[in-house]
Amino acid sequence: MEKAALSLSTRAMLLFLLPMLLSNITNGVSSTLQAIMVGQRLGVEGLAALAAFLPLFYLLMSFLFGFTSGSSVLVAQAYGKGEVPKVKAVTGTGVTVVFLLGWAMASLGYATMPYLLRVMGTPPHVYHDAVAAARTAVWCLPPFFLFFLYSALLRGLGDSRTPFTFLLVNVAGITGATAIALFGLGIPSQGIRSVGWGYGVGDTLAFLSIFLWLRKRGHVLWLDRKDLRYFWPRREILLPMLRIGLPTALQNTLVALSEMAILGMVNRFGASATAAFGAYWQVSNYIQMPAISLTVAVSVFGAQAVGAGRIQELEKVVRSGLVLNFTVGGLLVALAYLLAPIYLPWFLTESEALAIALRLIWITGWSYLLFGISGVLTGIMRATGVVFWPSAISVLVIWLVEIPVAYGLSRLIGIDGVWWGYAAAFTVGLLLIGLYYRYAWQGKTYQALI
Repeated sequence: MEKAALSLSTRAMLLFLLPMLLSNITNGVSSTLQAIMVGQRLGVEGLAALAAFLPLFYLLMSFLFGFTSGSSVLVAQAYGKGEVPKVKAVTGTGVTVVFLLGWAMASLGYATMPYLLRVMGTPPHVYHDAVAAARTAVWCLPPFFLFFLYSALLRGLGDSRTPFTFLLVNVAGITGATAIALFGLGIPSQGIRSVGWGYGVGDTLAFLSIFLWLRKRGHVLWLDRKDLRYFWPRREILLPMLRIGLPTALQNTLVALSEMAILGMVNRFGASATAAFGAYWQVSNYIQMPAISLTVAVSVFGAQAVGAGRIQELEKVVRSGLVLNFTVGGLLVALAYLLAPIYLPWFLTESEALAIALRLIWITGWSYLLFGISGVLTGIMRATGVVFWPSAISVLVIWLVEIPVAYGLSRLIGIDGVWWGYAAAFTVGLLLIGLYYRYAWQGKTYQALI
């Protein structure tokens, strides 16, 4: 394996970023198609059931995103050094941890979904459908976790195109299986459970495809019989992986819990508000794509620079990330504002729900650019192993700003007050992350973690 040498130009980052954006767009299209199919086949109540269980579903995934971020940073640093054994050691430890985590989350989700949906105040007439959909969907988590891990590891090596290729397999499986099960094409219709069946089929196909591809190519991430020792977690790998991954995982979990709290507030305003919130999830997937993708891209470029000993180039990574946030991110926010009246009616057929969703987008859209700046700063700090305080700031802002603002304003001005909570959290979050970056992180010297 040749030593990695990713260029740190804005153009190089854009080329790395584009397949990730396409991946997120493809995921968004898949989610949107599911919502459209459910909305058209099962109506507002079906869409409300989908919106009710999705935050819980993402809650179960939240730990995965933390551990894969840790694996991605470590494999990028090892690749920056050109050390194949360390790349394989990170891969083996990551696979073992994620495999066990996937089954643990699936079992936990199946057991707790009815209770959690009730606690969230799910409207009674959609409660049973939401439970059925959630309990079917959770069993896709083990194959999805492994597919997502290998995708993250490939990006850590600087390859963002291959994960996109296999994501197409994932989306085709999810969309096709959902349509077959929902509309009863050759089989009895499965109703709202069709969404869970779609996830299960698509995620399994994607994992098997990427697994066999790595084997066929003899890829550096492929572990054969002589590499079985790498599946036993090593202390020198596991500890830094936990150092990066655990705070991120806890952050993601608490963020997901905050979405449940927000959904609980929304549910008080009825099924139309819940359905509008579900539609917003579809739209926000697109608006926040640059921010989420740039966090990963900046983290990978920064980690490879750290591994190669090019600490002085971290500032270049930050500048490139900020430029792309305002160009690519700004374009998507503008499109969201311009096209919302056109695409929202695709899956919202009720006028009240449509009006609520339109106001939600207008209130929150601009603030995703602030979220993107925070993502760039968080990504570069994560590349050097600095994770705890950026994660803590994100969590504190959500629970001490977003939730109180949303709750207080919703009592004063109605459902629109909930949406202002998002904008307030993104604004305060950027201020605090920026202060930490400038006065605690910037200017220090960092070394590879493994």
